[in-house]
Order: sequence, then C-alpha cells, then structure tokens
Amino acid sequence: MLPFPIISGNLGEIFCQRPLCSVSCETKIMVALLKPRVIECRSYRFAIVRIGFLNEGAVLQTTFLKRAALMTLVVASVSSLGGCGAGSVTPTTPVDTSTTPQTVQLLVSTSQMPSAGNTPVDVTAVVLSPSGQTIAGKAVIFSTGGDSSAYFSANSGISDSNGVVTAKLNLGSNKSIRNINISGTAGVAVGSNVVGVTGTSLAISGNNSLALGASTTLTINVKDSGGAAMPGVSVSVSSQNGNTIALSPSNGITDTAGQITATITATSATAADVITASSSGAVKTQNLTISSSTFTFTTPTANVDLPINTATTISLTWSNAGVPVSASSVSFSASRGTITGPAATTNGSGVATASITSPTAGSTIIAAAGPGGTPATSVTVNFITNSASFIAPQANPGTIQVTTGATGQSSNSSVISVVVRDKANNLVKNAQVNFSIASDTSGGSLSSSTATTDSFGSASVNFIAGANSTAQDGVIIDATVISVKDANGAVSACAPIPPATTTTTCPDGIPTGQAKLTVSGQALMVRLGTDNLVGSYPPSNRKTFVAIVTDAGGNAVPGANVYFKLRPIWFYKGYFTAVIVAGGTSTGSINKWVQTIRASCVNEDNGNLASGLNYNSLLPSDATLAYNGIVDYKNINIGTVAVPNIQNGEDFNGNGSLEPGGVATITSPGITDLYGNAIAYITYPKDHSMWAKYIVEARTSLNSNDPPTTAEFTLDGLASDYTDLKVEPPGLISPYGDGYDDYTSAWTDSCADTY
Repeated sequence: MLPFPIISGNLGEIFCQRPLCSVSCETKIMVALLKPRVIECRSYRFAIVRIGFLNEGAVLQTTFLKRAALMTLVVASVSSLGGCGAGSVTPTTPVDTSTTPQTVQLLVSTSQMPSAGNTPVDVTAVVLSPSGQTIAGKAVIFSTGGDSSAYFSANSGISDSNGVVTAKLNLGSNKSIRNINISGTAGVAVGSNVVGVTGTSLAISGNNSLALGASTTLTINVKDSGGAAMPGVSVSVSSQNGNTIALSPSNGITDTAGQITATITATSATAADVITASSSGAVKTQNLTISSSTFTFTTPTANVDLPINTATTISLTWSNAGVPVSASSVSFSASRGTITGPAATTNGSGVATASITSPTAGSTIIAAAGPGGTPATSVTVNFITNSASFIAPQANPGTIQVTTGATGQSSNSSVISVVVRDKANNLVKNAQVNFSIASDTSGGSLSSSTATTDSFGSASVNFIAGANSTAQDGVIIDATVISVKDANGAVSACAPIPPATTTTTCPDGIPTGQAKLTVSGQALMVRLGTDNLVGSYPPSNRKTFVAIVTDAGGNAVPGANVYFKLRPIWFYKGYFTAVIVAGGTSTGSINKWVQTIRASCVNEDNGNLASGLNYNSLLPSDATLAYNGIVDYKNINIGTVAVPNIQNGEDFNGNGSLEPGGVATITSPGITDLYGNAIAYITYPKDHSMWAKYIVEARTSLNSNDPPTTAEFTLDGLASDYTDLKVEPPGLISPYGDGYDDYTSAWTDSCADTY
C-alpha cells in the first residue's frame, strides 16, 4: 500500500494525483543522506515515484515539490505506508549510488576529427568503482580543456545503469590543425583522451622561378578538410634565403575566398630558395629558383592601362652579367587576353617580343619564362574600354533619416553609387559621371557633383538629407556619363564639356540613370509583434518580439533607437497535472501536463492602485510608486485600527518581497534595420514559464511616440517541456505557490498568503 493515489503507472513508476490524505509522522519518512534520519512529516503531492529496494527498506526517488534537489526517501517498509490508496509496483534493479568512482574511462568513436566540422566525435565516459564495476547515478562533467572553440553537445550527464554517459564533441569555428585534450570528471576521478583535428590544407600557385631583382606574385589558398575556403585566418609566408615578401592584404588575413597573395622580390643571389606558407596548423612549401640573369619586361610597364581590342607589343630583355642572352627561347602567357607569338627567341640584343590583345576589360598578369621555366618574371597591367553605354545608379541605404543636427549623426546619409559599362558589358574605367538632384523635398545636398570611375567601373558621392521627410522614393538623383578617358589619356565626350557649344556623343548615346531614396521623418508609429515560437536555452526560455517603426507616410525608419521595458502585471498560483488522454498510455504521444490555475494575483508593486485586486482603501494610492521595486507603505501608521496585512504595505502576501518580481529580462535598446524592425529578446527561467504575465513596452527616443506601444505577454513555455509524463515539467508547482496549505490540508486559493 502506498500513500499516493495511483492514476496510472508503468514498471517502477507511479504518477500521483492530489489531493492526498495526510501522511502521519508514524510513517517515518526519512531522507537518505549519509545516514537515514527523520526530516519532517508532510504529504508530498504530484510526485513521480520510482521504487526499488535498498537493504530491507524501500527506496522512493522523486523530485519533490518546492525542492530543487533530487532526494531519495527510505521507509521502513512499503506496507507500512497504508491508508491513502492502493498500488503495486515491481521493484527495479538495485542501483549502487554510494560507491565513490575510482576511475573514468573516456572513449572516442574516432581519434581524428575532420576540420570541416560537420562530423562530431562520439565520446563515451564509463564510471568504474575501485573493484572495476560500473557505477550508475554519477554525474560526469565533460571538458575540452583550454580549447576555446570545441564544445560538447552536453557538458555533463548522469551515468546510466551501465555506468555510461555519452556526449558529442563538436569542432566549433576553429578549423586549425591541433589536438583537443578532452576529459570527463566524476568526483575526483578524471578520464582523458585526445582528438586530433585534421585536413586543413594550403595551396600555392604562381611562378617557381625568378630573375634576380624581379618580382613574382604567389596566390595562397587555405581550405578545410572538405575543400571549403577558410576566410579570416592568418597566413604567414617566409623565404629561406630572406628574399623580400609583400603580403596582400598586409596583415596576412585571408579574404572571403580564403586567399592572400605574396609578392616575392628576388633580392638574394642564392639560386635555390624555398617559400614556406603556414596557416591554421598547415604548412606548404614551394621551391623558387633565382636566376642571376636580368630578365625584365621593357613594355608594357607595371599597372599601365591598355586599350581593349587593340594589339599591344610585349618586349622583354634578357642579359647575364650585362651581356645580352641571344638566340634563347622565351615563352609568354597571360591570365586575360590572347598573346600572338607566345614562343619567341631573343635577338642579338637579348630582346624577345610578342603582342597581346583582349576583348574584355580588367587586369591581367603577363608572364615570361626561359627554357625549363628559368628565369621567369611577370607584370600586371589593365585592359580598359574607351566608351560607355550603360550606367546603373543605386542608393544605399534606400531609406535614411532626416538631419536632426545631433552630433555624430550618420543615419541621414546615403551613398549614391554607379557602375558604368560599355555595350559589351565591360566595366568602364576613367568615366566622368555627373550627379544632380532631380527631386528632393527634404532640402538635402550632395557631397560632390562629379566623380570618376575606378577599374571596377564604380564611382560614388554622398547624399545628405535635409530636415524634412519625403514621400516613398521622393528623392531622385540623376547620374550621367559626361566623358571617358582612354588608355592614352584622350577624352571621348558624351555631353557638352564647358565651354564647348557642340555635343559629341558616346557611340551609344549619353548614358543616364536615376537613383531613388526616401527620407524618413520622426517615428510616429511603433507596433509590437511576436510569433508562436519559444527558444530553449536551459535553464531559461527566450521569446522574441519585434518593434516596427514607421513615419507618417508608412515608410520604414531605419537606425532608430527603440527602448524596450518589461512590467509585471499578474502572477498565478497552481500546478501541473499529468493527464493521459483516453486511449493513450503513459508513454504515448498524446499524454501531456495540464496547468491548473488556483489563484490569479495582481502585481504587488503597483502603488496600491484602486484598480488592483489587492487594493487597500486604508493605504494611500500613488501610480508613481508602481514598478519601483520598493515595498511602499510598509508599516504605515493608521492608528489602532487592526487591518489585515496593513503593516505589509504593497507586500500583499506578507513574505517580504514583491511578486512576481523581476524574473524576466529584456534586451534594450534595439536599433531598427533597413526595414524599420528592431528586435528584443525576453529571457526568463523555465520554472516561471506560464506562471507570470508581463506588459512589453516599446518607444523610440523621439517625442512622437508617447505614450509607448504595449503588448501583454504570458511567459510562454516550450511545448516539448510538457509532453513527456516521465519528466516533470519546469514549474510543476508555481514558484508563487499552489494555493494549498500543507499543514491544514486545505485549499486557500488566496493571493494574501504564500501557500
């Protein structure tokens, strides 16, 4: 016979329903600590009870109401606990929970982890006693040592009946080759193992020979085990002979393609050099042969502009100790364009020539090499077009704020950029573009009226908003190509160039385009919203709210500060009950924990407002004292009249604190994005979910949003926390009480007490 009325159960488990009859002190409920001793005589309600045998007594293991720790109860015998309902249970296998762990064996599914990071390693900890027997019920804590990137899917766990705890080791963001020293600790026993990160590699491409005094550029790629580029990692490059190395970028950090370039200049006459690149634990070398010969381009010179669709002469001079090297073969190649006469022979002056033509604009590397690739050199030049046909303007961002005059304001500026192309879609360098304001009711201005395109065909100016807002796309900026300068510096006019009186047009007319943007005024409207999702971050839940900020025209207001606040309005007493839907089982998916609210209580920190359910007419009422976190009106003098709870002031239930209290936090302020959205995150303990209700407030820093926009919000729970009857939900009993007096075995359902 058990003191808990059984409503359903499986082997070794009983789900108990309240109310229970009182359990008298004669039942001798004891807590098994170092030695069993009587703690108290009370009835424990809504417990999930697991029963096994310990010596001659019975063990009841449960998570008790209003207690955070898992406790083990020992009673003289099961049969002595009669009078509260019947139930029979088959004992489970005894578990040795008293043995101190002697060792922890830490096993891994593989000793190597690919640096791509998509293959976790299974880690198994086995807890053993001094006699080599597995131990159940022991906490094991996993650690990655000093590795700041790697992490376990679960940092700790309790050993099962086989003494085993499992976890997955994840690589994290660091893809470098290294050893991760992992450990598993149970008490004073520590098990360790090593998992090596492998597969990160480097590749070097470029010339492997170089003339003394010449330069060549090497490209270095860093990839993980899956072949994916590794951006943002540091690469170091060294020369065995001390030849000069210039990195791009200069800090040696890889770009989004996982690349850097290294320009090697042969300053050492030593013939054989080794270039070493290292990054993320990987190393790659490339041999570099240095020739004592002079092997240099005469034409074209480095970084010169060459016209597209026009043959340009390539000339290279080769000498050795000042003596021309004649009748020797030289091979030419290029990364863009076509070379005519790629295999040339030096004349009596040591000169080899060829020509290059490209139909497309852009940079190219022209390389030359002697027989067998030695000596070698290269030069970088740019092909450009001399006409413009299309222009594509845009404003970024497309919505900006009015100029307020505030120091350091940056939200009132938009970059007006253009990309200019010719009829073959080539990017146009050296095109002069004029910018002018075609429409603007904000009273704004441009930082410049003209700009010249770079090698990417791009040019830009800034638009600064005025003090007034505009309609959607109410600002229009015209951009027009005026002229294009060719590779020889000659200007081809597309429109009149003062003081000229005639117009010479580009071959396809005058390229003109418009960029449009919006100037938003003061934020007049803020609206709050959320979704039906709850984020789980044990031991907390997180709820996301969005504030949408618009101006009077309904335009999104980017860059606005939104200030969020949380104000408690209700808290609830009650409990969750395990419910099995008809036709279900204790392990079926249709089981759930159902909330029962016994009392709805108004936020105590309310200044004793007359609208509150806990209003006391004998106390003052002051809305300015609400939400200040202070127990106001405490011990107020009202003469000799005895009024319940009057000495407690706002503290209606007299427990010395104000409920529900600050159990939830909200991120603030938020800054609206391009779409006028600002995000706020509300975080609260899982055991307070469903037991408190708050008001979310949102306002901008502008006077046009007063009073704030509000939305009521119950601290939502995660659905999966309430669907497994074998696992008690967080907040099984409300942290504010359940409305039941354990000592009198009576329901009070009152907000004026702490039951």
